[in-house]
Formats: sequence, C-alpha cells, structure tokens
Amino acid sequence: MNRASEKKLISKEINAAGSGSKDMILRNRIYVYSFILTVLVIWIHSPSLAVFDYDKLIQGSNMLYRNIQALILKIAGAAVPGFFLLSGYQFFRDLREEKIAYTVEAEDCCGIRSRKMHIAYGIIASKLMRRVKTLLLPYLLWNLIYFAMNIVAKGEILSLGNLFEAIVYYKYNPVFWYMHQLIRISILTPLLYPLIRYKRTAILSLSLFFIAAVKYDVLPFHFANEDAIFYYVAGAVIVLHWDFISNELSDVNRRKKQLLVVCCNLMAVVILFFVSDIAFESNILFFNPHELMIMFLILFRISTALLVMNLIMLVDLSRFKARDIFKISFFIYAIHPIEIKLAKIAQTLAGLNENVVITFVLFMLMPVICYAVSYLVYRFMKRYMNRFYLMLSGGR
Repeated sequence: MNRASEKKLISKEINAAGSGSKDMILRNRIYVYSFILTVLVIWIHSPSLAVFDYDKLIQGSNMLYRNIQALILKIAGAAVPGFFLLSGYQFFRDLREEKIAYTVEAEDCCGIRSRKMHIAYGIIASKLMRRVKTLLLPYLLWNLIYFAMNIVAKGEILSLGNLFEAIVYYKYNPVFWYMHQLIRISILTPLLYPLIRYKRTAILSLSLFFIAAVKYDVLPFHFANEDAIFYYVAGAVIVLHWDFISNELSDVNRRKKQLLVVCCNLMAVVILFFVSDIAFESNILFFNPHELMIMFLILFRISTALLVMNLIMLVDLSRFKARDIFKISFFIYAIHPIEIKLAKIAQTLAGLNENVVITFVLFMLMPVICYAVSYLVYRFMKRYMNRFYLMLSGGR
C-alpha cells in the first residue's frame, strides 16, 4: 500500500471513530420512529378486532367519534409502509458505496469492481443468515403460540394441515402478514441490490416497482405484495443514495433546510389526503380509476411515513437515552392482538359494549393499554424467561 492510500485510510478511520455519536442519534431516531409506528399499528387493529363498533356511530353526535376515528385510521395506514421503508433502510445500510469502497481499499486488492460486488453479496448473505434469528424464528414461534391459543380457546383441530397453515401462512395470527411479506422480500434482496446499486438504475427500478404496485391486478403472479416491495425498495434507495435520516442537524442552515423539507412534505400529505379519496370516473394516461385511487393512496402513505421521520429529525436526540419501552416495538407488535382481545372481553363483562363514549375512549387509549401491559410482560419474561423472550423477539 502506498503512502497516499495509507493517509486516505487513516483519514477514513478518524471519521469512522467520530461517527459514534452519529450512529447513536440514528439509533434513537429509529427507536422513536418504531415507537410511533407501533402506536399507529395498534390503532389500525383495534377496530378490526371489534373493540370499536362502527354501527353505533352513524347519527348525531356519534358522527364526531366516527370522524375522529376515521382520521386516525387514515393516518395510521402509513404505519406498515413506514415499517417496510425502515426495514429496507436498515438492511441496505451496510451496502453503501463508501463502506464497501473502504473495505476494498483496506484489503488493498485488485479488481476493485468485482471485489466490491463480492463484498456486497457477502454482506447480503450475512444479513440473510441473521434474519433467520431475527425474522424467521420469531415468525414461526409466534404463529405456533397463536395456533395453540386457538386450540385451547376455540377448539381448533390439531392437524398437520392446520399446523402448516398456522406456522407458514399465519392462519391464526393475521397481523403477521407483514412478517410473511418481509420474509419474502428479504429473499429477493440479492436480486434487488444490482437494480438499486447505482442512482440512475435505482430511480428507474423504484418507478417500475411503483407502477407494479399500482397495476398489481394485471401481473401474472405475486411473489410478494408489490406495494410492500415498493416501500421496502424506497427505504433501500434512500439509504444508498440520499441518506438524510442519519444526517446531523447541528448547524442552523441544515435545520432551516430540514424545516423546509418538513413544510413541503406536510403540504404533499395534506394534498394527497384529499386526492386519495377522490372517486375518479375516467382514465388518466394508462391508469384506470381504480388504479388512480391506489396510486394516490400509496403516495399518501409513503409521504406520511416520511413526514413522521422528517418531524423526528427536527428534534435534538443527541442527549436522548432510549429506555426499554422504546426498544420493544416488535414484542408489542407481536403480542398486542391478545391484549386487544382481552380488552374487548373486559368491556363485555363490564356491560359497556353499548356505551359509545366508553368504546371510543377505549379505542383512543388502546396504545397506552397495550404498551403498559406489554412492558410488564416484557419485564417478567426478561427476569424469569430471558432466553425464551430473546427467541420470541429475535434477540431484540
């Protein structure tokens, strides 16, 4: 290695050493982001699990409750897209060009381009192996737990067919459709990387994935949900080419720029909020009315997911110390359907099913209830069943 290369490496090592605080801020942003998205997910699932009765909210003052709920649920629709975006961001973060180039220079090897690809696919293989522990194992275990609960509570038949559908296809744990899709998309990452490695092909690929998400019904087959792939790839493209999420906003100019981004993002969300509800009556370009509705809904959801992150970036988290409750979002996501069911049972036993106000308050407080109960369960399991908890949470 010549002296110029050695100086370059030393400079990069110094920069890497100084990035510890930057990494901490990024982790804190991700913790807070996941926390907020999990709250939204709980709200999404509360009505579907019959905590909130739509039929009672159709006339008079009850319309106020229904309109508030409808507003919350529309905004909360950005939660799962936000998690897909975050998953793509985190998976491809170590595949940024500067990180791979640093590794190649450190090894002082020849054939840089081919060596970069070799290193990149080594990183992808390593990440996929880790996903067995952090993604696949929790998916199988939680599906098995929910199947066992349905056998005990509902008398489901224990058969190989039911067991297969329960464990592989989340038959008794419908909220894990997200995990199922994430596993499928993770399998695609070796194919996705060459498409998004360079900025030009990344923009083209992201556009094609967006069109596929809008026109999903004309595609011959669906390995994974096309909109989920679009959100995931969007997160990957952000981290590979426009990693604004890890930017530090220490100086005034950067804060002003970030504030301008938030204002533009907010404007886009407000416009798309109304446009996504328009019932189009004719085609625009090669999109039919149904596809136009899907298009604007996808744009609204990803814009809302990005707005949440951009708002978080305005907050100085350099001194923020994330407590455990911010770090157990996955555990809460996995266990919250049980807690919502128990809340409904308690409401029924108390004879409050007919009380619209109580039902509305219960809906609004469901995230608080789920977080409080989940945290107590987490503390108990960490103390007495730590290994089992780590298996259920994927080591998180």
